[in-house]
Amino acid sequence: MISLIFVTARGLFPMKGSLGLYDLLAQCLAEQTFTDYELIVCDKENALPRPEIEHAVRKSTGGVRFLRPRTTPWTRMGAFAPNAARNTALCWARGEVVTAIDDCFAISPRYLERTVELAARGQYAVAMLSQIDTSVAYPVRPEGLFPATAYAGGILAYPLAAALAVNGMDERLDGGSGGDIDFFARLRLHLEQTGTGSFVSDPGVAVVGHSHGGRTLSHPRCWRIGWKLAQERWARSLRGNEPWTEAELRAWATCGREQLPRVCTVSGLACDYDGPEPGNISQVREKFETRPWFDLAVERRINGVDEEVKRVVD
Repeated sequence: MISLIFVTARGLFPMKGSLGLYDLLAQCLAEQTFTDYELIVCDKENALPRPEIEHAVRKSTGGVRFLRPRTTPWTRMGAFAPNAARNTALCWARGEVVTAIDDCFAISPRYLERTVELAARGQYAVAMLSQIDTSVAYPVRPEGLFPATAYAGGILAYPLAAALAVNGMDERLDGGSGGDIDFFARLRLHLEQTGTGSFVSDPGVAVVGHSHGGRTLSHPRCWRIGWKLAQERWARSLRGNEPWTEAELRAWATCGREQLPRVCTVSGLACDYDGPEPGNISQVREKFETRPWFDLAVERRINGVDEEVKRVVD
């Protein structure tokens, strides 16, 4: 079984056009050629459950689970917190392979089927863009293996075991940007070190970009935060959500708030980032070193998910 994670971390920003957020997802799921999947929706604001989604996944073997994101210091401040939302979903995922999509993308009918085909060969797909509008700033990658210096965001597939090994997405990067790049970098290095797979771009795993009518945090320089932090992290550990070294604190302080435009050029909305000022090491340390961190394996044990999977397999 594959776990499909759908996170609506942006809140109530309706998409442009006739299809709404959940109408678009429901249509995509109804068209899927593969049914051995579960859907995990993590939504911070919209009413749950969604009957149109339940109807769309009625033929799937795993059904659908609706969740609210875990409460963290960032979510209490109302800040952008997609890492906590995706970690919340990972706490309940039962599939050997996980694939995550954003709320502003539509997936192709063979998206899940092709993802599973590639995963059987140890290849994990980073979604290719078949169409894009001006509100989405993700890079378009050619078909084939990812080069060593390339990066990807959160729209990708990976083994659940790898997510456990790197301890999920780093929630200390919520409230700003770069968390998806950091997660991808740690996952890729883990796969390389263990010889358990590689990331690829494949035209069968395609998404269509749509405007969600709100701000986009995919500023062209945002990825540098996660990339710099990942490089610092590689020297000691691939696990996220652990205390930061002085080098990591300096990297964040250098890149931090300046990476995000104060007013989004697409939507005209003010950013809600409440992170430290650039260069202020003491403020960064105060923000992050006093925060509790996250342990994915512990959370899954609390939920009893791994035991549930084991019973099904046995």
